[in-house]
Amino acid sequence: MKDETRKRLKWAVATCIVFIGVGLVVLRALLGFETVLGESEPVASEQVWDTLDEVLAGSVGADGLVDYTSLAESRDALGSVAAALAEWGPRSAPDQFGTDDAKLAYYINAYNVLTLLGVVSHWPITSVHDVHGRLNPKDGFGFFYGLRFQLDGERLNLYKLENSVMRARFVDARFHAAINCASGACPRLRAEAYRRAELQTQLAEAAEEFASEAPHMEIDTEARVIRLSMIYSWYAGDFEAHAGAQGHGDGVLDWVHAHASAPVADELAAARTQGFSVEYTAYDWSLNGY
Repeated sequence: MKDETRKRLKWAVATCIVFIGVGLVVLRALLGFETVLGESEPVASEQVWDTLDEVLAGSVGADGLVDYTSLAESRDALGSVAAALAEWGPRSAPDQFGTDDAKLAYYINAYNVLTLLGVVSHWPITSVHDVHGRLNPKDGFGFFYGLRFQLDGERLNLYKLENSVMRARFVDARFHAAINCASGACPRLRAEAYRRAELQTQLAEAAEEFASEAPHMEIDTEARVIRLSMIYSWYAGDFEAHAGAQGHGDGVLDWVHAHASAPVADELAAARTQGFSVEYTAYDWSLNGY
């Protein structure tokens, strides 16, 4: 190949690379890709969950609704927690997370913190679906895919945190009852952090509520229908695998029956015996705020 031809080929390749790079930058901008960081000094790692307790106790009601206005106006504490989680966690400090309970508690708290941070960073909004770029491939893309957070030395979005980290590592579907996506149909956000020592009790309480109460589970005896949250449909494989691992059966309703309160479990057993149908209710994406 002649030198002139080589030069032209190199120039063409370089030009293509530049155009591709520019195109990706433009596409990311159109899709609303954005990095959201806690813009405060990080709290010390040994104080992270105590500080999170204070944030949640001050902004989350007993019904799980969040006072986003006050949280947005005084977001320093939330930002300090997020800033600490950005560089500290099971990857960077494995000696502090020696058990699965310690890791799972961390990731549940991280998901809830980053969700709150995503909302207050775009406040005021009426739904997480309000966060998106000029291009919006599907509802929720801007919030769950487009927002990028720093967590434990890694940049990721909420979709990756839930699916590539939590679902991939833990065969415990109860965490679906513990993480909150800032929407009306989400499981209730607790007004306290999840802790390694109390995790099993906290998850049991969250799972019982999720398996027993509307809008997540409801039995309509007149219509002969069992109505379930769409979460049970979206992550059916997780509930089935967890029910099987616990020896309760291999179906979503087996998981619900195993984790529901005793009266609801009895009612569900009767409904199943009578052949009630199962319906998944439309998801309420309105903000879980007041």
